Amino acid sequence: MISYKTIFSFFRQFFWITPFICFLLGYYLLNFFYKSHNISMPHLVGKQVQEALIELSSHTLNIRILAEKEDPHVPAGTILSQIPLPTQNVKPHQTVLLTTAKQPQQQSAQDFRGKQEAEIETFLKNHKIRYKKFFIESLTLEKNCITQIPAPGKQLSKDGMILYFSHDTSQMVLFPSLEKQPVEDVKIFLKQYGLTPTIFHTSGHSDKHICKECVIKEQKPLAGSFVNLKDPFSIQLKVGT
Repeated sequence: MISYKTIFSFFRQFFWITPFICFLLGYYLLNFFYKSHNISMPHLVGKQVQEALIELSSHTLNIRILAEKEDPHVPAGTILSQIPLPTQNVKPHQTVLLTTAKQPQQQSAQDFRGKQEAEIETFLKNHKIRYKKFFIESLTLEKNCITQIPAPGKQLSKDGMILYFSHDTSQMVLFPSLEKQPVEDVKIFLKQYGLTPTIFHTSGHSDKHICKECVIKEQKPLAGSFVNLKDPFSIQLKVGT
């Protein structure tokens, strides 16, 4: 029969490994109770930051705004991209990096009135401002900005600016006074500008009548009227002796 001393002597030779067994046992117990489970990264793109914060907090994930990008087409605070990507495995307390949208800074219209077309276009292109331009007849310097939309200091819209420039100012002239001038001299004068007047007589005349001695009695357009030499217009002269 085996005595207690024999049994004790047998187990005593294994006492030296007892600390290692305890260590391994404790490790596995801690790992069992505090084991970290992987989390499938949720899809955050298109959501608002506040909404993402609530969702990530429920998964014990941290949040950090990595960058903000201007985007006029989406509301401010909308998430544009994320790291890690959706469905990737992450661990609790891992930090999620987000890029969010912000609205572009609103610009105010400069005062371009009186400035030249080339100078204005250079400024607008350098500042990436959209614009449309139109030309209207004016007595101001050629290609000068006459007016603009929006007015100086007003907020620019997404469509940019509308600019109106002077055009063909050299063709705008004051129609001279022709009264009391010989009709033949007036015809020669008008012919220089490609103009042919319509002649009316103040009184009847024979078929053999020649207007060498006739002078201008009345005229249309009136003296002092602005006319555009580029656009056709009629000249009527009433003549008599």
